[in-house]
Amino acid sequence: MADGKKGYEVLDLSLRGIVVTIVVLAGLLLAVLGGMRGFLGILSGSGPGGDDEARPFETPLPHLQVAPVQDLAALRASEDSLLAGYAWVDPDSGIVRIPIERAMENLLEKGLPVRPDGPLEGATP
Repeated sequence: MADGKKGYEVLDLSLRGIVVTIVVLAGLLLAVLGGMRGFLGILSGSGPGGDDEARPFETPLPHLQVAPVQDLAALRASEDSLLAGYAWVDPDSGIVRIPIERAMENLLEKGLPVRPDGPLEGATP
């Protein structure tokens, strides 16, 4: 190194550029964190613009199903009562709900509606 040259490239890195980049990134990080804190404050109702009544994240525990076997039995019983009972669907129109067994018997007795033979109206061959 007798010719006055240093053993590394002096123009590649700038200490000033590195410091400015770190300061800008730190400022952006603080701005994002502050924005997130404000947004979460609004969502929880404690921040600016949030009302005290709307707190969607206030419930600390999830709502778990306490008795799944009994709940399933109750659901199936209610479904069975719908399938096996008579009830009005629309009294004004005279539409009733009949048990599924009776509906199947009616279908066997009367059959399904059949399309008339021949071409359909408006159909082109």
